Amino acid sequence: MIIWDRSSTQTSPEAIALFYHHTLMGGKRAPVLVDDDLNLLKELHQNTDANVMQLRSAMVSVVQTMFTNKINHLPWAVQYLKCDDQHKAL
Repeated sequence: MIIWDRSSTQTSPEAIALFYHHTLMGGKRAPVLVDDDLNLLKELHQNTDANVMQLRSAMVSVVQTMFTNKINHLPWAVQYLKCDDQHKAL
């Protein structure tokens, strides 16, 4: 698995694509290229037949807790995980 940590290095799409292309040209091909840029991953998969995986945040699918009377209707594990800004006391 090859992952580029873009938060601490170059963030330009060209530099990242160059990194992945050099990785694929190496002696042993990486089984999976991991990134959060879906367009780059599509390009790599279509043009180089690389196996790719997109990183995403799981918080996107977590229901936001907005009202105290609705908390018990949410699954137990997410009841207080993502509270509305106006209800930080929850």
